[in-house]
Amino acid sequence: MLYAGLFFSFLLTLLALLPLRFSTVGMRIFVVSGLFLSGFTIYFGAILPPVILHFFLLFVALEIAKKRPRLYPILILGVAVGAYGFTTLYGLGDQLEMARLRKEYPYESMEDRLPSPPAERGPHELSPDGEARFFDQEILLSNSSQKRIQMLENLHEEKVERFINGPGFGISRMRYATPSRKGLELEPVELWQQPSPTPLTGSSLEAEPWTRRPVDDDLFKLHGAGVLDFVNPRGFGYFKDRQHVAGFQSHLMRKMPLTDTRSVDSIDLVGLLLHEKPVAYVSDELPRMDKLRQAPTRPLNDFETAGLAKLRKAEDLIVESSSTKMRMLGSIRSTKQCLECHGGQRGDLLGAFSYTLK
Repeated sequence: MLYAGLFFSFLLTLLALLPLRFSTVGMRIFVVSGLFLSGFTIYFGAILPPVILHFFLLFVALEIAKKRPRLYPILILGVAVGAYGFTTLYGLGDQLEMARLRKEYPYESMEDRLPSPPAERGPHELSPDGEARFFDQEILLSNSSQKRIQMLENLHEEKVERFINGPGFGISRMRYATPSRKGLELEPVELWQQPSPTPLTGSSLEAEPWTRRPVDDDLFKLHGAGVLDFVNPRGFGYFKDRQHVAGFQSHLMRKMPLTDTRSVDSIDLVGLLLHEKPVAYVSDELPRMDKLRQAPTRPLNDFETAGLAKLRKAEDLIVESSSTKMRMLGSIRSTKQCLECHGGQRGDLLGAFSYTLK
């Protein structure tokens, strides 16, 4: 775009000679032509700030030259240097900020943090209602994460040729998701305490008689909100490969999921990938992967063991109730956004949430 900018500036310089020879008519031709060229570059997406700035500076130079014609050659040279010098300094400032952001959001390896894909895959054909909920979840994940991912990609993968030949000047050439500190920063993570952490044995719930109950939309809504919060799409980074991931924040749950009619006493994350047998992580905080790796675990209770078998057969939510409480096991499946890091196939069972509800 530098060559295009210089070409348009050369045309403007030639047009700026007209007012000296034809006075008022020449000035009108220059102004109309300058506005046309500036509008032309903007209309076709080739935003060229030095050309636009050059046009306005030439207009000022012509006004000065009316009183001091001898200064005109110097003014012509001065406005060209000024227009391109100013925009070059502006672009260099943006590049220095990009360099600072690369240091703050460097590439990191995820090899040690990513488990292997699940050995027991699927099911990959969910019920029609389950597929509809799953598709809606993928839409929400994409809408929540795409712009920041694009910022991180632009930050690390911008090629010299793409930068030089892209529309605009300096950082403005990246017209979508220009990297910015505000766009990349994530909200600080608060540690939410669970009202009623599950005991390590998990046996206190087995003394009461429990009965299977149908799942209503309110419970699906509660579980869906919990999964979306835990997956933390806002913290998705740019994934180039497992050794090069930038800006990733661990999966974590920021708040206790609830609906207008339901609230949760405790949530345990059921892990399937890092242990020989499924286990439940126990913590007095809401599930967050950067803390759970060091958290104690317990074996699954009877409800969780039976429920996990049903989740492997395409069900998404298993619910039982007693006279005082409700317990629920909900699937965490691999969406299309998960495949790049986790591998496997869409719909793989990656884990589950074990809930105790009031």
